[in-house]
Amino acid sequence: MQGKEVLVLLTDRWADWEAAYAVAGIKSIGQYDVRTIAVDKKPKASIGGDSRRDRLRYWRLCGF
Repeated sequence: MQGKEVLVLLTDRWADWEAAYAVAGIKSIGQYDVRTIAVDKKPKASIGGDSRRDRLRYWRLCGF
């Protein structure tokens, strides 16, 4: 489904647990596409140590 976009701005040391709650709520509605953006192309790591690159690699391994 293609709907309205919600953009999540990732900064270095972003709070991954806060974004997780927001994204889960937004995705449950079903009419929004969630995309992540940043001000540059450098990898971003969360306060919890998670990086978007690591998460994407994990999702691919799990078949998502």
